[in-house]
Amino acid sequence: MPRPPLMDIRLGSKLTHHSHKLTTRSSYGIISAMSKPRRSSTSLPLDDAIFATKPRKVVPHEFVLDAIATLSPRTRPMFGCLAVYVKDKIVLVLRDKRDGTADNGVWLATTTEHHESLRREFPNMRSIKVLGKKITGWQVLPADAPDFEEAALYACDLIVAEDPRIGKVPGARRTSALRTKKTLTTFSNEILTDLREVKGLRIQAGSGQHRFIRIWVVIVNDRVFVRSWSVKPNGWYRTFLKDPRGTIQVKDRKITVHATRIRSERLRDAVNRAYLDKYKTAGELKYARDLGQAKSRATTIELVPLSPTH
Repeated sequence: MPRPPLMDIRLGSKLTHHSHKLTTRSSYGIISAMSKPRRSSTSLPLDDAIFATKPRKVVPHEFVLDAIATLSPRTRPMFGCLAVYVKDKIVLVLRDKRDGTADNGVWLATTTEHHESLRREFPNMRSIKVLGKKITGWQVLPADAPDFEEAALYACDLIVAEDPRIGKVPGARRTSALRTKKTLTTFSNEILTDLREVKGLRIQAGSGQHRFIRIWVVIVNDRVFVRSWSVKPNGWYRTFLKDPRGTIQVKDRKITVHATRIRSERLRDAVNRAYLDKYKTAGELKYARDLGQAKSRATTIELVPLSPTH
């Protein structure tokens, strides 16, 4: 049987034979009639279709979440903003809207009784206009303030240190939470007085076998800070980075503490001044200045008690 003739089919050309359907016969039977070519529909190549995803939503002031990442914060959209939760508390709201920009920034979950003390540390903090009250419990660190990022990072340091002035238990869980005994996160006035007077603090870093050593200690706004002068590979500072739990000894009393790294440049500056104010004899001053240099400044640690000190 002779081979069927080859057909020259050009896309989009007109067929001249209309008297019969254009078909081809072979020993295998009839191949279906030629249909008009379809328009190609717009589609992604296979590889592109696999990897095509919705664009990632922009997180307002994302550096704030990075600063408290060790706390495993959770986020939830709220009125076009982003609410930030740590454990059972809402601690912040991040706002960066195109319209109504006056209240853009970082909102602090706090209450009126803490405004005075917080304003000493955040001079540009103010009430939130969009909430419609002259004085609001929540406060904002405005995004247009010259110290915005520095202030926001300082607020993160307070949250990491479990400062009781920042954070609220949402309504449904508030009653049950109030029944739960809170861990005290500040030193008693008696302990603070003792720490102001002593030149050296006995401290044991980590929960292992690290020995007690004596280091310099300073107080800033009733908070306790220490720095490493030598930054040894196996010293107390490196030990705290691996295991932040430790113990300090004040007179004859041992207190379990949590060591929190401080990133706020404003707070680090205050610690610099505190060292120079406390250790100012001729023999001490050289080392106090060394503790303000970049190497030691980066080791700024806040000690927070894990048990009541009253």
